[in-house]
Amino acid sequence: MTSAACSSAGKAKEYSPSEEYIQRVKKLSIKDELYSGWTNIFHYSATLITKDIYAEQIEFQSKVYKWTQDEIIKHRRKMLEELGNQSKMFISFFTPEIRYNDLNEPKSIWRVYLVVNGTRYLGDVKKNSQAYPRLKSIYPKHSPWGKAYDVSFAVPYESLERADSIDLVITGDLGLSEKSIPVHLIKAEIN
Repeated sequence: MTSAACSSAGKAKEYSPSEEYIQRVKKLSIKDELYSGWTNIFHYSATLITKDIYAEQIEFQSKVYKWTQDEIIKHRRKMLEELGNQSKMFISFFTPEIRYNDLNEPKSIWRVYLVVNGTRYLGDVKKNSQAYPRLKSIYPKHSPWGKAYDVSFAVPYESLERADSIDLVITGDLGLSEKSIPVHLIKAEIN
């Protein structure tokens, strides 16, 4: 008895974002960690979603999923609409107590704020359930131990482009982190 295997001359292709995109994301990412003695309380990395980052994500996804021109246009319109009303961040958050890694839950002990020129905006946190390999490709600082979250703030992205200071605050019963976001990099994107 013989068996035949089917072989095709198709070309497998691996897609990954451009090196320029990866560097931009790394520059616009911040991270922090808190310890109590030797015990890790939490650590996170957060990436501000700028117009350029969002546009490059659309471009990348259009290649991966073979979007039509109409689909690309639809996603670009959605991007402009979203960023016209809000600012967005991706957060990879880890705490060894699994029950406290719940930034998206209404009864979470955590709150996430964006402070723009002294005005504080509470984040609307949603769990991002995309597969780890996909998230890691577009957010290189995402940790395999962290939970992925998308956070929206009720401040138009345009306000961030004009801001003199932007801080991310993650606070809760277990600790506090306040980190500055590099405003000069946001302004460099619009020049």
